[in-house]
Amino acid sequence: MARRYALCAFAATAAFLSMIPVAAMLFSWPGWGFGAPLLALLCAALALHCLRFREYLRRPGSQVSAPAMVMAVSVGFSLCVVGQASAWTGWAWAIVPALLLGDVVGGRSKRAITVWVTGATLLVFGSDLLVAPRIAGVPGWIGPSIAAFYISTTWASNLERNWWLGSLVKVDESRRIAAELAMTRERLRLADDLHDILGHALEVVAFKSELAARTVPSGVDGADRARREMTDAARVAREAMNEVRSLAADRRPTDLASELAGARAVLDSARVRLEVHGDPALVVQPLQDVLGRVLREAMTNLLRHSDATHCTITLGQNGGQRPVATLRVDDDGTGSAPSPEGSPSGSGLRSIERKLAPYAGTLSAGRREVGGFSLCVTVPVPRPGTVPEAAVVPA
Repeated sequence: MARRYALCAFAATAAFLSMIPVAAMLFSWPGWGFGAPLLALLCAALALHCLRFREYLRRPGSQVSAPAMVMAVSVGFSLCVVGQASAWTGWAWAIVPALLLGDVVGGRSKRAITVWVTGATLLVFGSDLLVAPRIAGVPGWIGPSIAAFYISTTWASNLERNWWLGSLVKVDESRRIAAELAMTRERLRLADDLHDILGHALEVVAFKSELAARTVPSGVDGADRARREMTDAARVAREAMNEVRSLAADRRPTDLASELAGARAVLDSARVRLEVHGDPALVVQPLQDVLGRVLREAMTNLLRHSDATHCTITLGQNGGQRPVATLRVDDDGTGSAPSPEGSPSGSGLRSIERKLAPYAGTLSAGRREVGGFSLCVTVPVPRPGTVPEAAVVPA
């Protein structure tokens, strides 16, 4: 709907603004010597404007390419000069170049926009002042001043329309990412519940089956078959329990560098500036998995419960007698405060605590004195040749 509305607004705006200089030209017809070049330049300007708008629909916030910028500047400046030279009312032709100026400055910084608009205004005023026809009793600077006024103001309507469309597209993309994150979080919650409920039940079934198989006497009719059946039942229960554990722990290898790249992509789409300090490759491999999952959960919490615009991720691992790996996430949003008992509140933070428990890791989270929210995770580095219990799925 936003795209359709933008297309209708684009067509109406281009048609209306084009009618103004055409009506002024018909009111004081300068002859085909000026009329034909002006109409050709008008068609070229509208074509460039249409192409730029089409590109903006596909890539909101993008800057105009260098060839398109050169053509837009050439066509717009020629239209202003030829239009002003054609008649005293030629200042009306500056409306269309103002649209092209909005296309050129789209996606640029405020400083660049200021330079472009100021330069274009002065250039149009000075050139029109040289070529504008003189009329007795009318100051020669009036026509160029009106043209310069159009150049300095009308571009903003085009830029505002493109900004509105780009904002809607980014909001839609942010909602889609938030929905995917919510779905992933719900899947992880269900996996944890499945592990807690079904894993315990399967463990009991396997143990009871093994115990029953040991108690069946040998040499009795059907006893050997019963023992085999109970042994198979224990084996199936063990296999199902391992699958449940794998599902709950999501044992696909998690790479910390990949999680950082994913966090950057998600935060960029939500217009949150990210800074990363530290090298993820320095973290030992057994801790890559748990820190990657903690980082994923922290990014989910940041997007769901914070209005942050800046986030800093700090990674480190010391090399002392008791080396530890640390992951710190700081943002400038509202976040969640610690509970009165001192432990972090919120299901997301409790999920992080559950992930850290098998690794003897610690979590501290709360508001910072300077504003924003901070989350810090510390995990002891395992000794060489040992693997944390959580990193192994029982056979």
